[in-house]
Amino acid sequence: MRLSNFGPVLSFLVLTVLCASTTLADTFYVRTRGSDNNSGLSPSEAKRTIQSAVDLCTGPGSTIYVGPGTYRETINIGVSTGTSAVSGTEDAPTQLIADVAGQHTLDSPGEVIVDGQNSKQYGINMKSRAFWTIQGFTFRNQTQYGVYALESGFQALDCTIQVPTEYAIYTTSNSDLSIANCTFERTLSSGSVIRVNPVTSSSTNDVRITGNDLTLKNDLYLISSLHNGNQSGIGWYLGFRSVHGIVISSAIQATLNQVDISNNQISDCYHPIYNYLEKSSKYELTISNNTITGSYYGIYAYSRAASTATMTNNVISTCYSGMFGDRARSRNYTVAGHVEHNITYDMTKYSRSFESRIITEDPKFFDAPAGDFSLSSGSSCIDAGTHIGAPAVDIAGRSRPTDGNNDGVAHVDIGAYEYVNSAPSRVKVVEWREISGHRNMSNP
Repeated sequence: MRLSNFGPVLSFLVLTVLCASTTLADTFYVRTRGSDNNSGLSPSEAKRTIQSAVDLCTGPGSTIYVGPGTYRETINIGVSTGTSAVSGTEDAPTQLIADVAGQHTLDSPGEVIVDGQNSKQYGINMKSRAFWTIQGFTFRNQTQYGVYALESGFQALDCTIQVPTEYAIYTTSNSDLSIANCTFERTLSSGSVIRVNPVTSSSTNDVRITGNDLTLKNDLYLISSLHNGNQSGIGWYLGFRSVHGIVISSAIQATLNQVDISNNQISDCYHPIYNYLEKSSKYELTISNNTITGSYYGIYAYSRAASTATMTNNVISTCYSGMFGDRARSRNYTVAGHVEHNITYDMTKYSRSFESRIITEDPKFFDAPAGDFSLSSGSSCIDAGTHIGAPAVDIAGRSRPTDGNNDGVAHVDIGAYEYVNSAPSRVKVVEWREISGHRNMSNP
């Protein structure tokens, strides 16, 4: 048979492959001037609501571009009747992207706001979905949760979330989770910020929380007096139910692989960083280069099942107590390179079975009330850290390490920021001392 006789068959096969590929990786558009009667397949045929585009994601790898403007809705992913959005995959995540520059939707630049109108419980409500990317959105005026995700894994990148009364992000994660470079807007009426409560024993789960800003600012900074041990008269038990920063906890059997909490800046929390995993299988825990101020417990890491735990280069300043790490079952812990300045509660009388080097000098933040925890010249944090566990970049995306003190050798700085300007020579360490932990704590 001549090759030409295969022409229609080959054309049909090519068309079939192309259609299958399109189904798996469509691109959809949402604009405030769109209509839900449109196809959503081009800016001129954009949908009006984000939900209508989400419902079109019936295969992994789809991308939704949302144009600047305000969208007064809750985005349901795998929750409500009629929503057919499915999970992405590790190689083909489904992407929900705020097109703040208007590059894809052809709109003028601006914020992409999901507004709860002080009446909607969630900004995003997700259930049993994995490998979704949520990037660049601003969530405001939700009543309880910014992102609420049951048994779901996702990436929340470059988002701004006005913290509601419960949590900005709450998830019972069952697959990879990443919360990175997000800003959390807090007031005295805000609830807690991030809670990860893994519940699944059948999947491997990496958790990465890095580069986020969880600070109170200006007149609200240090107003809680938590750093003085003040629990505002709400009692010991209720104190655990007050405002938390980053909490990863589970008292049931859950499977984790790696937990990375790094480059975050946090203030005015009862537990700024709290890791409590009683029955989890072996995993690797890293808590490094965070900056914490004005809080009750600085870092609390009870990692009974962790095979390794690395806690290095953290700044804990003006807090009631410093850092506690529980090395249970003879696991491998590395604890070094910390600054603990102006700590109220003396923890030195509690024995601890691993070494920890602590600097007690003032870290010299540039402008902490304004939320700028970068380092001033002469800070004790400059070039004083360890490379162990240190991220390759700082919270601002600058390369780490740099030679901040101009001595010809670049060392990692302590805290979320790497010092980049010229600094005079200084004595790196005035005092190293041992601190220790307080064991009588429970799960928040």
